[in-house]
Amino acid sequence: MSAGIILIVLLAGLGEHSAPPLKEAQETDFIEVAFEETSTLPQTAPAPVPEFKAPKLAMEDQFGASVTLAFPQEEPHVLFATDRKGVDDTIRWYKAFEKRYGKTIPSYGLAQGKNIPAILHPLVKRIIRKDVPQSVFLDWKNSQAEAWQFQSGQANMYVIAPDGAVVFHGIGAMTDAKRDAFFAVLDRYAAEASTSVPKE
Repeated sequence: MSAGIILIVLLAGLGEHSAPPLKEAQETDFIEVAFEETSTLPQTAPAPVPEFKAPKLAMEDQFGASVTLAFPQEEPHVLFATDRKGVDDTIRWYKAFEKRYGKTIPSYGLAQGKNIPAILHPLVKRIIRKDVPQSVFLDWKNSQAEAWQFQSGQANMYVIAPDGAVVFHGIGAMTDAKRDAFFAVLDRYAAEASTSVPKE
């Protein structure tokens, strides 16, 4: 079992948060294209329409360090967020991501842990610290749920462009169409980032 999968399994004990539903998607929104139930994509996928700007994340991680994720950055990032009910679907999403990209695209975890008693926080951090090398933002109060338009009870995956635009917000169970759309967005921004790096 990989470190990323262990991380997601650990989130099974984390709390839940109810956030306002996403605004209804318009016909031109990228989310309409991404979630159409088909296993194939157009040869030339349309440019994603940014959904919102990524809020700054600044909180403690499992190592006890104060960690900040803010934009702009030089490359796209992926954020996986979940609560107890979204664990199984998040595992499937993360496995697909890890298999295709490995460590080539930075990724983080965001743990929604509002319902975990404070007395158990040190234990949770110690378990995650043992098995997960990358930073996991520990949101003990679910303070970021609304800002990130987190949908409780479901897997939430975000692709964040280098300028901080959230250009993909995957929600719920993974289907072929959703997975292909997720990969298409990541491939697009990863390619743009690689070509923008100055050659020595």
